[in-house]
Amino acid sequence: MNAIDKLTEKHIEKFGIEPNMIGLLWNDLDKQIDLLIKAIADDEPYDEYQMLSKESQEVFDKGGLVF
Repeated sequence: MNAIDKLTEKHIEKFGIEPNMIGLLWNDLDKQIDLLIKAIADDEPYDEYQMLSKESQEVFDKGGLVF
């Protein structure tokens, strides 16, 4: 089991949901791991969608933003 899998399990245990990974950090797994650890420690669910600007969220929702 890799670090992402272990952190996903911890996230599910703590929040009851999987972290929302939309592929935003597909090319920077170290940053994703750090942010997952921070989310769990800060008691705040991990959500890459919320990392997007409102404009980018609208484009993503319409399928126009792919990572």
